[in-house]
Amino acid sequence: MSSPRSDRSDRSETIDIIAKRPLTWAPWTTFAYSDVDYLILGLIVEQLSEQRIGH
Repeated sequence: MSSPRSDRSDRSETIDIIAKRPLTWAPWTTFAYSDVDYLILGLIVEQLSEQRIGH
């Protein structure tokens, strides 16, 4: 089991990776499914609720 500190570190790293990735296409030019929005929403819910979601 990982410690809460490493969980925060893992989540910070995930956010950094998402934020630094360049867009594949210009906005509003094409559609591609991505669950990144749900991942970010989950991170926000965890932060606000101070509870871990999932396993």
